[in-house]
Amino acid sequence: MVNTNFCEELLGNYQGLLSLLRGLHRARKEPLMAAAAMILLVLGFSKPALMQTLVFERQALEMTAELIKAAATSDILTLRHRNSFETKDHYVCIAYICILARKYQLISDELSISTYNLALSAFYGFTRKDNAAFLAMAPLLRSELHESGCLNLLTDRMLAWSISLFVGSQAWTPDLKLAATSNAPLLDDNGNDMWMVFDLPEEEKNVLSSLAVGSVSKTASGFDKQAEVDEKYVCRSFEREQSGSRPTPASIALELEVLQFCATASEESQNEILANDSCIPQLVTLLAKCQQDIVGTERKQTVKVFLDMVVLVLQLLVNLANNSTTFSARFIACDGLDVVAKNVAIVSQRLALSCSTNSSQTALAKEVSDLHYDVLLVTSALLTNIVDSDSSCVVHISYVTQYQQCRLAKNCFPKCLCKQRVPLVELLTKAFVSCHVASSNADANIAAGYLAVLLGFLMREPEHDYCRQMVQKHLPQRNVDIIVEHIQKFMHISDTVSKRFAGLFSRPGSRSHNSLQLGFASSTQTGDTSISSISAPENTSAANATLLSVISSLNSV
Repeated sequence: MVNTNFCEELLGNYQGLLSLLRGLHRARKEPLMAAAAMILLVLGFSKPALMQTLVFERQALEMTAELIKAAATSDILTLRHRNSFETKDHYVCIAYICILARKYQLISDELSISTYNLALSAFYGFTRKDNAAFLAMAPLLRSELHESGCLNLLTDRMLAWSISLFVGSQAWTPDLKLAATSNAPLLDDNGNDMWMVFDLPEEEKNVLSSLAVGSVSKTASGFDKQAEVDEKYVCRSFEREQSGSRPTPASIALELEVLQFCATASEESQNEILANDSCIPQLVTLLAKCQQDIVGTERKQTVKVFLDMVVLVLQLLVNLANNSTTFSARFIACDGLDVVAKNVAIVSQRLALSCSTNSSQTALAKEVSDLHYDVLLVTSALLTNIVDSDSSCVVHISYVTQYQQCRLAKNCFPKCLCKQRVPLVELLTKAFVSCHVASSNADANIAAGYLAVLLGFLMREPEHDYCRQMVQKHLPQRNVDIIVEHIQKFMHISDTVSKRFAGLFSRPGSRSHNSLQLGFASSTQTGDTSISSISAPENTSAANATLLSVISSLNSV
């Protein structure tokens, strides 16, 4: 299979591929067979036409589910040391599987090779938006992931294993190479060598020879010398491979993206994820872990990694909150509002610092700054969904307090205990004003729109006079017109979903609930946000009708 021509020929022969997959699947109790089957499935899913055929057969996803189950207790692809294998042949074979996965880019360079990560990579391919076949099949793919049991397995694995291990681990650094031997027991192959001998083409042999530190010449022949080349190449390969025995930010990010895809505009998938009682508490715990790591470092790359994860967690929470009758109560019960308040504090503090050094920002610093606006944006979307589903949640939000400069010590989780803490509503209003002032920046302008919608919801009901007064107190000249202005801009651009968060939110009318449709503006080449004058459409959507009622209530303030 390392031979490119053979691999392409195999993928072009659907019946032959399916027969081979079935044979490997029947032998899945043999770890090497399970690993080979997973490689074939990922290769197949990477080809749009073949992916469609495999999914329609349904057996492919059911096979993947079985492989994920089998790998949960013992995954041969996570082993990295010679003494973990019964024979040298098994050791060499696993090295070739790793070579194949890297050669065909079946898995991101940031991910270690494991059966589970390969399955995640296959499912991540379903989220592609650059191919019409994948876009057209998105609803079917969500349904099949649910029906095959894959979604349930991914949810359980992420909540019970990935998040728990990651939150309980020591501080993570991007350059860390995990080389420890897996704690999993040695695999039992019952003495049967059910594995393939991968014949390398001449060009691959030359590569191996060059990596063998000159111990064997390119013209060497015979099994012993070739075995020596193989063994040295295996050692070099595994030296470059991270252990797959523990979760990393990259693997958890992939899990979050796949679950987010499943929960988008799919009530059955949304309900299946929420059916896990630990879902919301674990996601809130992961969010808190990321916040602590952001505050605990000044290294931009590390900050970027954890800001990315914060955005992904919030996006998944937004999807789970959409039209759910139970989400808000469960989220509030596990102190989710207090943890989310820390997003606003962290971002507001760091945006103030970045604005003071804006002229000298590096590319990485600019990415981090943009992510700060993304965090504000998705935090606002989550709180808006919560308030929209149950207006009584405004009272809960009004009770939340947070100190903007809090260092997030353990005693400040989940609730901030700093003496200088202020109401979350005040932090949200100040964040809105900051984005309004910086609205020449496209990201700041979009974040201002989302914050304006949230503030509008908080001020909508007359009985929530406390929130009205708090918001007005911190607006320039106590003028609510700037909130109305940004809500109107938001309405104008809400029918356009940006590439960054395409498909994150369901469209109004897709279900009975009048949920907000949240869209994104795109910026022009000059950096200005493309927004023209506001005009209400003739057929106002349910979401826009809700926003118009918010504007009406603000005009009476």
